[in-house]
Amino acid sequence: MNHIDEWQVTDAPDDADLGVVDNGLHTSNLQAADLDAVKPIACFARSADGAVIGRCGDAHGGEACGIQQVWVNAAWRRRGLGSELLTLLEMAARERRITEFYLDTFSFKAPALHQRAGFKVAFEIGGFPDGIVKYKYLMRKTLNKEGIDR
Repeated sequence: MNHIDEWQVTDAPDDADLGVVDNGLHTSNLQAADLDAVKPIACFARSADGAVIGRCGDAHGGEACGIQQVWVNAAWRRRGLGSELLTLLEMAARERRITEFYLDTFSFKAPALHQRAGFKVAFEIGGFPDGIVKYKYLMRKTLNKEGIDR
């Protein structure tokens, strides 16, 4: 049990091997935290015909809300929908007593959108390929109990 028979490095990990790790992490996480307290939150923008043209949201637990996705259909971009989705999420978050938001994004996505919405860059990581300046940003925004940015 204490002896390792093989060490492996691969560029094509097996799905079954990844599943073992995912299940192990999930079990460990359940022992450490009340994951049932983490709830999804999603805001959508729809066209007149009901099609989804934008989404913002992820999950929240306690006073913290992660933003995993902010997306607007390419044909609808540059009309303020991303900002409106973030505002809608913030309003919904206030109703749930959320005061802390966090997200990470890349420079080629829309960090300026988040910065205009009051998010601050907390950390940058450089060194991505393609000769493009690709920095990963960890961004956060905090509201006080009255819903005012701080």
